[in-house]
Amino acid sequence: MARTNAERLDELSDKVDAIITQLTTLTTIPQPPPTPTPTPPPTNNLPHLPRMKLDVPKFDGSDAMGWIFKISQFFDYHQTPEEERLTVASLYMEGQALS
Repeated sequence: MARTNAERLDELSDKVDAIITQLTTLTTIPQPPPTPTPTPPPTNNLPHLPRMKLDVPKFDGSDAMGWIFKISQFFDYHQTPEEERLTVASLYMEGQALS
């Protein structure tokens, strides 16, 4: 026997009501508080030691190879990211090195 559209609509309405009831029940269940994010372990087992303050070498245009070596050592010691090195290096140029 064929069902009428009204019967199908009533059946769908009942199913939607049942789904809404289930959703309401799920949203009213108390959720546990979020667990704190654990701090990542240190990358090495060495104790944190204060860094020694180093003077940044100035570059005046003379002894380019010596200055490149010194500024590279400075960047490595302070773990300066590659993308920041050029900007930082340009701050320590003076005289003919700027022209």
